[in-house]
Amino acid sequence: ESVSKWGEDKKNGNVFRKWNDNVNNLRKDKDEWEINYIGHPYFGASYYVRARQRGYDRESSFWYSAIMSTIYEYGVEAIFEPVSIQDLIFTPVGGAIMGEYFMTAQENIHRRIQKTGITTTTDKINLFLTDPLGSVNRKVDQWFGLDENKQASLDLYPMFEHKGEESTKP
Repeated sequence: ESVSKWGEDKKNGNVFRKWNDNVNNLRKDKDEWEINYIGHPYFGASYYVRARQRGYDRESSFWYSAIMSTIYEYGVEAIFEPVSIQDLIFTPVGGAIMGEYFMTAQENIHRRIQKTGITTTTDKINLFLTDPLGSVNRKVDQWFGLDENKQASLDLYPMFEHKGEESTKP
């Protein structure tokens, strides 16, 4: 509650009425700057990196991040508070900038690991921090004995195209 500001008054009552009121009252939120300008871009970067890790180019990854953050903003978060203008902007925009930095950092870490053959605890922590969703996804796959290379992927055709694939648009 100290971070989200979602007190009992926000958690109780008619969920559908609150959601309807909140999605129809777009506003500038009053979150601390750290939440809006560091936290939200970090989550946007998580979406962005997931898309890049799946082979999407920069532009498609930006739109993936924008769509995912909008779904969250108009979905779960709208149950508790009105949709935020800053969140709709800074999550994907800051996320793309931060996400590109994370991609470069990951490449450098992987290059060093490949060169030395050693993965340090710091490497593991940094790889987790630069792709938390992917790290959790890989761990869950391990628990279920799934091979990520053999899994089918959800293809959002024609909205996104994987880099290196030719378009099959008519």
